[in-house]
Amino acid sequence: MGIQIQTSQSVANTTGPVNLNEDRRSASDFGADAFNTIGNAAMGQAKKLQDSADRAAVLEADNSLAAWEQENLYGENGYLATAKGKNSIGAGDSLLSNYDKFTSEISQDITRPVQREAFARASSNRRNQISANATKHEFREVEKYKQEQNTAAIANSTIAASDNYQDVGVVQGEIHKQNAIIMADAADNGEPLEVTDNKLRAAQSGTVTAVISRALAEKNYGYAKTFFDQNKESLLPADRNRLEGAVNTGNTRAVAQANTDSIVNKGMTLTDSLKAARKISDPEVRDSVVQRVKARFSEQSAIEQQTQKDAMEKAADMVEQSGDTDSVPPELWEMLSPGQRSGLENRSRQVQSGVEPVTDWKVYTDLSTMTPLELSKINMLDYRDKLTNAQYQSFLGAQRQAVNAVTKGTREPSYTATLTFKDRTKATAGSAGIIPIDKTPAKYSEDEARRYGVFQEQAATRLQAFEEQKGGKANGDEIQKILDDMVIQDITVKQGFFSDTKKFAYEIKDDETGAAFVEYENIPAGDTTKIKNLLTSYGTTPTKEKVGQIYAAFLMNDYAKAKKIMRGE
Repeated sequence: MGIQIQTSQSVANTTGPVNLNEDRRSASDFGADAFNTIGNAAMGQAKKLQDSADRAAVLEADNSLAAWEQENLYGENGYLATAKGKNSIGAGDSLLSNYDKFTSEISQDITRPVQREAFARASSNRRNQISANATKHEFREVEKYKQEQNTAAIANSTIAASDNYQDVGVVQGEIHKQNAIIMADAADNGEPLEVTDNKLRAAQSGTVTAVISRALAEKNYGYAKTFFDQNKESLLPADRNRLEGAVNTGNTRAVAQANTDSIVNKGMTLTDSLKAARKISDPEVRDSVVQRVKARFSEQSAIEQQTQKDAMEKAADMVEQSGDTDSVPPELWEMLSPGQRSGLENRSRQVQSGVEPVTDWKVYTDLSTMTPLELSKINMLDYRDKLTNAQYQSFLGAQRQAVNAVTKGTREPSYTATLTFKDRTKATAGSAGIIPIDKTPAKYSEDEARRYGVFQEQAATRLQAFEEQKGGKANGDEIQKILDDMVIQDITVKQGFFSDTKKFAYEIKDDETGAAFVEYENIPAGDTTKIKNLLTSYGTTPTKEKVGQIYAAFLMNDYAKAKKIMRGE
């Protein structure tokens, strides 16, 4: 609805401060009957001036009241902004008291009776309006506060019922408390019966839902099922439909758990336990029991493996200290597997003789091709008698990195580099025919495993030497160059007048380096020129034989031999 613009004719019908210099208007038009004589008298110029002064004085006072109202009622820190909830109770009385005080202060400056009468009427009208606004605001805020407290009380009552979900008496008492709160509020507001009934049903459904949900959360599935069946008619359709599936699932879990306990406690093997589980007729229960039986046996296996690992660590420490398996207590010895006992016996002989273990290249290859997850799970002590001291320590370090990577769910940067190197090593060995590309490491022959293990160990040694010389990590191209140099097949080892053998660079043994050479025709022209220049710089006459020997020495990383040849030694 639009605001009506008053005309001079309509102003006569309004109340409050108005234009007093219109002789036809009454003092009541201004807001005070005291101005009747002023408005109706026909006076001279002096009288008109006095009227104007009276009117201005009253308007000034009323403007002060308007400013006060704007600040104290509607302002940022005024009554409407700060009198919220329970804080609104009695705030209206304080507001009016302050208004009266301010009005009294202003009236002290109004001396003429006609002004005081007009101002009294205007301030009274404004006070009535402020009082009406404050009353409405207080009613709304108190009602809001009451509803908030009702809601909080019902919520707390629901929590109390949930906390005591197995005590039917407490649950019922909380529902009665909620009903009393809702009924009292309905009586206060004159609420329709239908609305009240809906609130009662919603509250009861919420409490029953909370009780069932708490029982499910506590895995008290049987109780949840019983309580649901007894009280499902008290649930709203949406709550009933949602809970029914959860309750049935929980009941299935309860039945499955009971069946699992019964099967596992019989002490059968995993195979027999699974057979018993698969005889259950209910498909949902059957599937759940099968999974639970597997999980239970897996947990038991993990416990046994850890127990056995701990036992092996203790026994191994004793053997390393004494060199005698008799130092291991019988009860600890019985906890070990036959393979672990055999390994400790071998290790005890090695310790007693002071001879370092000989590498089992099959074991070496198996360990070096494991994934981080696989490596993190094994007990390295099981392989102690099959690896040299350096190899054993190297794999222990790799295992620590693997465990750390698996625990964090990521790979350490250094371990990522190792894996990249391992991938390149395997690919290079495969392309060079050291290992078959169509077999897994587990299917390598003894000779294939030996050759691959030696290749890996030699590659790691060369890479370490290269990075130490470089003062940093090798990049992919540098790693590949190291590996490629190891599998050049043109190195020849002279074994007799009519017997020469071609080998990879990494396969040349220490006692074969003096007889190793590369045929001159197989050396790249650029490398031939460089070697000849080196020989000349050392004052040695270049020959095809010397060039071939020096090139072979470079491929084997035997720089000491190369320098001897260059010096003519």
